[in-house]
Amino acid sequence: MKHSIFTAVFLISACLQLQAASDTLITLNNDRLIGELKTLDGNTASFSTDYSEKDFSIKWDQVKYLSTNHAFRLNTQNGLQLFGRFQGIEGDSLHVQVVGERDTVLLTYVNVVAISEIQKQFSDKWELGFGIGYTITKSNKTSQLNLRAHAAYNARIWRHAANYESFANAVDTIVTGRGVSAIGTELSLPRNFILAANLSRFYSDELNVKQRLIGFFGFGKYLIRKPNANWLLLAGVAYNNERFFENPKLYESAEALVSSNFRLKASDKLNLSSNTYVFPSITEKGRVRTNFDLNITWDLTSRFKLTSGYTLNHDSKPPVGANSTDYVYSLTFGWEL
Repeated sequence: MKHSIFTAVFLISACLQLQAASDTLITLNNDRLIGELKTLDGNTASFSTDYSEKDFSIKWDQVKYLSTNHAFRLNTQNGLQLFGRFQGIEGDSLHVQVVGERDTVLLTYVNVVAISEIQKQFSDKWELGFGIGYTITKSNKTSQLNLRAHAAYNARIWRHAANYESFANAVDTIVTGRGVSAIGTELSLPRNFILAANLSRFYSDELNVKQRLIGFFGFGKYLIRKPNANWLLLAGVAYNNERFFENPKLYESAEALVSSNFRLKASDKLNLSSNTYVFPSITEKGRVRTNFDLNITWDLTSRFKLTSGYTLNHDSKPPVGANSTDYVYSLTFGWEL
């Protein structure tokens, strides 16, 4: 008798724990999934279940009901950033409630453009990536190796990131060289606004730049924030500290900054990104520097990527004997955590 009571209590407890740990998603075709919602990115929701080794990919515009038992960070088209769990409404395929710690917000499904987990463990908040590729550069039309690495840490409203990229001759005889490394931080604000600060180091044989250190602070806003596209405009001020190969003198200047950052998820596997930075000098009359990059990434698997990239650097007033423009084409095979 005691054994039967213990077994019944155990089974009831296990069922309650399973129910508490499960999220429910129903599509317009009345397909029901029981498991765990992972993310929403580019109009595709990722949902894991116990009965499939691979996560399901569901088009967000096909979702008519969603309830979760844990909280998420989500962004809306009109600039709201909310933290809470989803509570679906029976019989209403257009709206969903987001239940937070203090209040409940009613949203339409189409107004939700991004969903990410609120990571509780320190290790889960990291993003890591590494890539290596073959490159053709302008100077002497030499072949080079391209190395890329990036790391990011995502907190509740903060994001800290570091990036590194360099180009060197494949046989270790440097004919030309260029590279950039940077660390930065972003603070998410209401209504799609952000504050950003960044410190970077750049060098280029083609531009005769031995070292260029730039620190900037800016204020930006997402003009577009949809499931498959983001467009961020940012303006700010920068401090430029640079040395050139032909002149050991240290040059310092103040600059304004205007930048445009665009991301498009063209398909489930194809991603495009473009970044433009314009630095009109405040203290050097008539000088304008421009940095532009375009990357097309194909997801080979969930971890491995193939990226084709183009980078352009232009200086309207380069030092004597240096070119005003340097560009690089690259093809990189990479891995991401």
